[in-house]
Amino acid sequence: MVGRHCFAGDFNTHSKRWDPRCQVQRDAAFWEDVIDENALEIENDGRPTHNWTREDQEGESVLDLMLGN
Repeated sequence: MVGRHCFAGDFNTHSKRWDPRCQVQRDAAFWEDVIDENALEIENDGRPTHNWTREDQEGESVLDLMLGN
C-alpha cells in the first residue's frame, strides 16, 4: 500500500482483537491477516457497535470496524 488508507464497514466478524467481549471468534481470520499483512491499526475504541436480542437473551458486540494505517 502507498499512502494512508482507511477501511470502515460492517465486517460481521468476531475477534478478541477488536471486541474484548468476544467469547467465540468467528469469520475473523481473513481480516486479522489483512490487518497484519498491511500494518493496519484497529481504530475502534472498544465500544459495542451492535446490540442483539434473541431467545430471551441480549448482548452486544463489535461488528463495525474502522481500520487505518
